[in-house]
Amino acid sequence: MQKVCPQNPKSPPARQRARPPSFHPLHSFAPALAAQIICDKYQDHLPHYRQSQRFRRRHDIDIGRQTLNTWTHATARHLAPIVQAIREEILQADALQVDETPIDYLVPGHGTTREGRLWAYRDIAKGTCYFDWHAGRGADCLLDFLGYDQATNTIAYQGGIHTNGYNVYDSVAAKHGLRHAGCLAHTRRKFTDLGKASPEVTVPILLYIQRIYHIEKQTRQTAAPTACRELIRRARSLPIAGELHRVVVEERQRHLPGSDIAQALNYTLNQWHKIIIGSASESNGGDAL
Repeated sequence: MQKVCPQNPKSPPARQRARPPSFHPLHSFAPALAAQIICDKYQDHLPHYRQSQRFRRRHDIDIGRQTLNTWTHATARHLAPIVQAIREEILQADALQVDETPIDYLVPGHGTTREGRLWAYRDIAKGTCYFDWHAGRGADCLLDFLGYDQATNTIAYQGGIHTNGYNVYDSVAAKHGLRHAGCLAHTRRKFTDLGKASPEVTVPILLYIQRIYHIEKQTRQTAAPTACRELIRRARSLPIAGELHRVVVEERQRHLPGSDIAQALNYTLNQWHKIIIGSASESNGGDAL
């Protein structure tokens, strides 16, 4: 497209820069803008109405929140094949770390927020992650991701899971024969959440866990093959774990069942068999021990 300046007809024609191609045939916005909108919303927690205000304030551009919402959904649909490819790769993993993080979300018409769950799945060996949003945290959410087939009552995933003590993981793993390792980090959190309460109990327990983590850190920094790292865990970490278990059992007998420290000790004992499962397994990343 050419334009001639009306003040000087003899000047060379000005050329208007062509509009950058849109990555989506139905919407005229560039990939860079789509990336900015999505990162602002989901990584920097900037809702669409505030993004709209910022566009108007900084750039004198009027992009309504509904338009931003439409573009976000269009981008998600455009990226759906990549999302599916990541999911298929995750389902081939030998072991997955799984967690469901509470996230508040708005419910139109209710004037308040509700608590949903962002389910996170991580391939321990490769580090690949997949995030799956659900309004709840029931077994159906987990089974949906793992490829549950109602006709055969089976799931596509056949590896192991590494989780906290939520009972949904226990039931799904038991029903479908999955290896199930517990998470020492969640156990540790039960004691750190107590703060300064009962330091005579929490400090020795946390020191045992710290020693286990120190060994694991050293193990990961070596270039030793997998079998050697597993032998190191058996030789160095398991004896410390045995001492930790002894302390937890002894301390549990000294505290009333309803106390906070007793609940942390109970959680540790209830999860102990699953924590030990990962003690010699490289596939569990050494976090279960």
